[in-house]
Amino acid sequence: QDANAPMHVSEEESGNQLGRLAMVVKSGSVYLGSIWVVETTRLGKDAEQALEAAARLASLHLLRARAGSDLERRARGELLRALLDGRTAPGQVLARMGVEVSKPVVVIGFLLPEVAAQDDITAEAVADLVQLQCSALRARSSVLVHLGTVYAMLPADGVTRKRLAQLVNGVVQRAQAALNLTLVGAIGTTVDSPFDVTRSRDEVDSVLRVQPPGSVAAV
Repeated sequence: QDANAPMHVSEEESGNQLGRLAMVVKSGSVYLGSIWVVETTRLGKDAEQALEAAARLASLHLLRARAGSDLERRARGELLRALLDGRTAPGQVLARMGVEVSKPVVVIGFLLPEVAAQDDITAEAVADLVQLQCSALRARSSVLVHLGTVYAMLPADGVTRKRLAQLVNGVVQRAQAALNLTLVGAIGTTVDSPFDVTRSRDEVDSVLRVQPPGSVAAV
């Protein structure tokens, strides 16, 4: 039976007096948990569809929990916003972010579908997913949701372009599988210093304007 679909588990298989309707909760290929419903009588298609929807919602919450401190991510995101907008002296922002000014950085970005961009909860769920994936590569990554786009700035010393492409592709695939969202992914140029980060962000915006949904590209 399809592991991505609800499954009926008999009394014998579950070791209980009643059967179960079960659904795996996943993010892409990553197993996050499962939901089990007791069946006093065999449940039909409506229950299976409801369980599938519940699993998608559960994956949202589990991804958020795995992303670490939401408050910390938002705080770093606001610092990134100030850096990209030029509202504050870059040196002050970078010092607060703990980013080394002599090390290279890169911006990656993800364009949200219009419906998701207007839904704060869904947009933040994508940001949490991006933060989770970026933090696995670089601990001091910063993520920001701005005008329908999720941006991330990563320290790039020792990170190859191939590895960045794998990261961005992974986010797009997981967003599709776990959140049912089709994103557009973009990779900016790697700049020698975070003082030049707006150049990397501008490239991301250029790519996102022309690429089709579900794709990943760089200039």
